[in-house]
Amino acid sequence: MASEGLGMVRNGPDSILDIHPKRIPNIPLHLMDFQPIDLLIFDRIKTREIVVDSMSLSRRFALLGLLYTCIVVSVLYLMIAAKNEPIDFGSLEMVGNIYQRPVEKVLRGVVQHRILAQRVLYNDKDSRGPLEETQKSIDAAIGELEKIDRQVGETLQFTEKGLHSRKRDDFKFANVQKEWTELKGKVLSLKPGESNDQHAHLIGLLRGMITHLGDTSNLILDPDLDSYYLMDVTLLALPQTQDRIQSVVVDLEPIVRRQSVTTEDRIKASVFVSMMNEADYERIKGDFTTVLNEDPNFYGKLETLESKLSPKNQQFLASYKEFIDVANAVASGNAVPVDKFLQTSNRALSESFDYWDSADEELDKLLTKRIEFYQTSKLKGATMSVALTLFALGILALFNRYVVRNMREIVSVLNQSSQQVSNASLQSAKSATKLTEASTEQAASLQETMASIEEISAMVRQNADSASRTRDAVIANQSLADSGSAIVREMITAIHEIKSTNEEILKQMEESTKEFGAVVKIISEIGSKTNVINEIVFQTKLLSFNASVEAARAGEHGKGFAVVAEEVGNLAQMSGNAAKEITDMLTGSIKNVNEIVERTKVRVERLVVVGRGKIALGQETAQKCNDTLEKVTENGRTVSSMVSDIASASKEQSQGIQEINQAVIQLDQVTQQNASVAHESSSQADQLRAEAQVLSSAVHQLVSFVDGVRKRVAGIGAPQQERQEQLENNEVMAMKAMKMKTVKSMKGAKAPKGQKATGLNHMDEPKETKEKAVEKAGANVLPFKRSKSNQHSLHASEPNPVKEVVGGEMPSSDDPRFEQV
Repeated sequence: MASEGLGMVRNGPDSILDIHPKRIPNIPLHLMDFQPIDLLIFDRIKTREIVVDSMSLSRRFALLGLLYTCIVVSVLYLMIAAKNEPIDFGSLEMVGNIYQRPVEKVLRGVVQHRILAQRVLYNDKDSRGPLEETQKSIDAAIGELEKIDRQVGETLQFTEKGLHSRKRDDFKFANVQKEWTELKGKVLSLKPGESNDQHAHLIGLLRGMITHLGDTSNLILDPDLDSYYLMDVTLLALPQTQDRIQSVVVDLEPIVRRQSVTTEDRIKASVFVSMMNEADYERIKGDFTTVLNEDPNFYGKLETLESKLSPKNQQFLASYKEFIDVANAVASGNAVPVDKFLQTSNRALSESFDYWDSADEELDKLLTKRIEFYQTSKLKGATMSVALTLFALGILALFNRYVVRNMREIVSVLNQSSQQVSNASLQSAKSATKLTEASTEQAASLQETMASIEEISAMVRQNADSASRTRDAVIANQSLADSGSAIVREMITAIHEIKSTNEEILKQMEESTKEFGAVVKIISEIGSKTNVINEIVFQTKLLSFNASVEAARAGEHGKGFAVVAEEVGNLAQMSGNAAKEITDMLTGSIKNVNEIVERTKVRVERLVVVGRGKIALGQETAQKCNDTLEKVTENGRTVSSMVSDIASASKEQSQGIQEINQAVIQLDQVTQQNASVAHESSSQADQLRAEAQVLSSAVHQLVSFVDGVRKRVAGIGAPQQERQEQLENNEVMAMKAMKMKTVKSMKGAKAPKGQKATGLNHMDEPKETKEKAVEKAGANVLPFKRSKSNQHSLHASEPNPVKEVVGGEMPSSDDPRFEQV
């Protein structure tokens, strides 16, 4: 089936095997039982391989360059994507700053509006005009915020969904606009407390919006230390400080105006001072110091931080420190002039917003600098990648030109060498014919030798059987001896275990006695403790009663003693409970004593039973030991008899060896005659075959590698066909001569001395039996010849006479199994 399937595949006009038969790696011929579905899958796989093999070397280099370009493009894409990530991150931070600017403007106006509204409500007519101006500025800021909200509000998730997911539904522009419109219309009709509450709620909405934009714009996640701490100033610290300043002004201004400070006022002022110092002043000061220290470590130093922002920072901190000192004076109970309070508060509030404007501008510069850095880095990386790719492709083109030109020169030289080796291989074939004749004579001598070998084999098998039985008997004796030794050891161990069991019984009894003593001691100690507790309970109750009596006598002044008496009574009650628990403990101890007694009894009984079992085991082990020793003695007699059989068989084997020596002498004479011819033929055939194979394979691979499969087939097909026909003719002649020599040698062969004519004496056998013997001898010689001479020839199949002698289909020289030889 395998040969038929293979033939079907090879005979097909479009077969993959006909196009390139060496493309089947390491598949034995007897496994090539192809089915239609197998051929379909096989055809698809091999077609892809042939497409690659048919490509010229230049195209392969072009394909390699294309692959390299694809890899570079992929890496370039990943690099650009990695660079775009921080760019997009910083751009979103700048969007957050854009949104916060109008929010800060609204916050500034609402803070001032709250302070002015409170003054107007306290009948300060001079504040009415500034109040109206502030309202106009807030309206303008609200309009600006509305415009920004429409542009980037969705980006910063100022939507219903975005706010609701963070539970910030109130922090939207519509609510701010609505509350401001309502507050502006009724501010003068409100009471001071109501005005402050509504202003505070509106300020809370604005600060909530700042918090939300900080979360959604990545500002709160800024990766660089300089911009992060500056972000902390603009996004968190300054809005908090601005809110705190207006709260302090609203709460302390009435105190300053009435020129009298109560203890409650001082406490309130002290709290404000502490929070302004620690949460605002020190935080902003430390943040800005960190900004200046870390800025040179990221993308270069920003000069405007020191030239522009540093003076603003100092001005704000100075004005804020002055305002803190004024508030601290109020906390100390000192009188503070109203003008000074108003002047310092207004300056601190104004400087805070001015400082925020400058800090926000510098933060934008830092973010812009970071974005420009990554954009420049992205551009440099892309430019360098493209330049390196073009350079590599140019080098590849030059290398391709150089390699192809040299490869073609090498192929030309190898083709000439291959033709010369082909001519020499014809002479080697003639020498191989002579070697075949000598090998045929040698085969006849080998037939005579085989008769003696068969007789010796029978004697060897007999000796081997006796030796095997002897070995088994010895092993059995050894095993029995080991068993006897083991049984004796078990008996000794059992005796020791019995002794140990008795000692364990005594030890357990001693431990039980100690446990009983410990339990008795515990019970006695518990009894004494119970008496002490009862005495304490009695004394405590008496003390409680006396305290109650004294408290009753003292009347109103004795209420404290009554409480003490009650607590003492509670302690007495607790002591009584403890006494009850101790009683329960005594009960448990008695139960434990009973359990210990029961366990001790069970242990003693168990150990006694185990001891009896060990004694019985010792008796049984002794009996086994006796039986085993008797079997060892009997096996010794069997071994002695087997040794006698081996001695007689060895004597007969000696005679067979003498006959083998005579046959070997005859075989050696024939071998000496063939030595000179075999040496000459073998050396020439091996050398020429190796050179032909190497040169042919190198030419095939180089032509295929440089110009593709089609050109290779067209260029070397004719010489290969001529060599195939010559080698087939030589093999036919060799097989005819081999048959004639084999028949002659078999007719003259004699049976060895003492051998019956049943194995290899063919003189009286029928003609069919003789022909089979000839075929057998030929089969023994032919593989030797093929393995030494023609196994690596370039022909694709064997001639018919060879197939008849060998039997069955012969493998092709293109069979991939020969590639490993």
